[in-house]
Amino acid sequence: PARVYNKRAGRRWDIRAGDLIVGVNGVEISSTAMAAALAEHGPVMRLEIQRTERHQRKVDVRFGDLGISVRQQDEGSSPLCVADVDPDGVVEMFGVDIRKGDRIMRVNGIEGHAEEMIREIN
Repeated sequence: PARVYNKRAGRRWDIRAGDLIVGVNGVEISSTAMAAALAEHGPVMRLEIQRTERHQRKVDVRFGDLGISVRQQDEGSSPLCVADVDPDGVVEMFGVDIRKGDRIMRVNGIEGHAEEMIREIN
């Protein structure tokens, strides 16, 4: 269990509530595939964890297209993942700190519904 691991790992390497598991034994991207890798693990498991901090970014789209493409990790999943940032989009034009790989948790008050967030972005 994580509690036992955390006692040995120390604060820098512990597993915390809110951490994102982004890889399991070399399997990444698909939460379905990662869940299968978790179920099939041997005596040693390698987890890749992303420690997240939440930041709010405001982007004024009156000047053009937002300039990001997003994807869902799996059907119906939330959050969204920034797949690419267009160098000609508003995000780049105004130097908004949104990067490829960032997770989008909420769009204009919409949270937890990936399809609705994608519609709002587009």
